[in-house]
Amino acid sequence: MARRLWKVGTNSGNDGCPTLYAEPGTNTYVVQGNPVTDPPSWDSWTSPRARRP
Repeated sequence: MARRLWKVGTNSGNDGCPTLYAEPGTNTYVVQGNPVTDPPSWDSWTSPRARRP
């Protein structure tokens, strides 16, 4: 199944990671970048819509 994604933004210099994308018409977001595997790091997320895996 193909999805259309809108690029919301990035906080990177030249390598394009991390980048946030939104799926139009849904509350679904895709983050391109290195995985966060350290649970204490999750507390530093500032997005009110961020969901823990």
